[in-house]
Amino acid sequence: MIYLRHLFCLLVLISTLFCAEKNSSSQAKEKVTINPYADEVARFLAGLPLPEHSKLKSLTLNPIYQAYRQDVNKSWNRYREKTLQKIATWRKNVPQGKNNVLFYPFSGPDMLHATAFFPNKDEYILLALEPAGTLPDPLKEIYPMNGIVRLKGTLQNILGMGFFHTKVMAHTVGSHSFSTITGVILFFLSRQGYEILNVIPIQLDENGKEQVVPHSAMQTKTVKILFRKPKGNIQAVYYFSGDVSDRYFAEKKNLIRFLSKRQGFVTMLKAASYLMYRPSFDDIRNFILKSSAGLLTDSSGIPFHFFIPDLWDIQLYGSYTRPIPLFISRCQPDLKEAFIKNKANPLPFTYGYQMRIGNSHVLVIQRREKVNPYPKSIGFDRSLYKGINTYCRGNALIVEKYY
Repeated sequence: MIYLRHLFCLLVLISTLFCAEKNSSSQAKEKVTINPYADEVARFLAGLPLPEHSKLKSLTLNPIYQAYRQDVNKSWNRYREKTLQKIATWRKNVPQGKNNVLFYPFSGPDMLHATAFFPNKDEYILLALEPAGTLPDPLKEIYPMNGIVRLKGTLQNILGMGFFHTKVMAHTVGSHSFSTITGVILFFLSRQGYEILNVIPIQLDENGKEQVVPHSAMQTKTVKILFRKPKGNIQAVYYFSGDVSDRYFAEKKNLIRFLSKRQGFVTMLKAASYLMYRPSFDDIRNFILKSSAGLLTDSSGIPFHFFIPDLWDIQLYGSYTRPIPLFISRCQPDLKEAFIKNKANPLPFTYGYQMRIGNSHVLVIQRREKVNPYPKSIGFDRSLYKGINTYCRGNALIVEKYY
């Protein structure tokens, strides 16, 4: 009995120490370095009131900035009423993840819709071609109002159309430190009521672990932004810059390892240029299909025929219309038939390329994990020419496989 009593006490002690270590580790993990100036910069870019002590306040007295603030307020309020408030009511329908991570490839700096649909994710992983940039510093700009004008031009694109036009982005995003990917993300987060805690340039090591790089290293292609709602949990957005066509995606082993550690994420696709209809983008398409617990997408993301009903639960919202003229050959007769046959639910806002309510659609797709388990490894063909090409000819769906 004495032996058992001692053994019991020992087990309790070990358990207590383990819990204490775990809690200590968890608290240490939550500790972050806060840079108050990052939030001031974000509020300056967003046209929002600054703290009385802010050194940026003098810049807000400039007539160009005052006109910018007035215009941005009008555009933001209009888009909030037209779209964001409706998304807030609808978003109870979004797919669920195995973890609390959102993956948004081909996103540009669109944290606006990432947080509109998924406001409470721990991590947001954005991926696009444009360089990230770093934290802008208006006090170091010789002509800061030039940056305000450039930022306004970039914002008109998404607040007017609801998506970032690729060709327009090539000329506007990054044309000034204010209108970089980072600058635009800061604008959206601040406008949506988040406090910016820090902006950290990072890189991934060969194991997919993040490493901080100096702010002066402007060539960095990756940035991590820490933010939170008042009294809320700390959240993070990672933005990765790079080409993810088959020629390059498989070579990004550090990024693939970073993403694979988060297997079971939700993927969001929106105005994705129908790239994954092509054999040159089938590696990232296969990675998404094999790694996602669910998807929120329109037809510009992954062709409908890849979602086999026995493996995926699919809910349709809105109405299917043919793609805009630029992508007319990527129509999907099978998806159109599914919308008619299944009597899709209404969609009260626009999504993707269609800018008129009633013409947009959304697919909410959930993985059936019992019959569609996650693979232990994912293969890549590394070829721009091998793979599946999906397009239409007239009303016929064409699916061609190239070897």
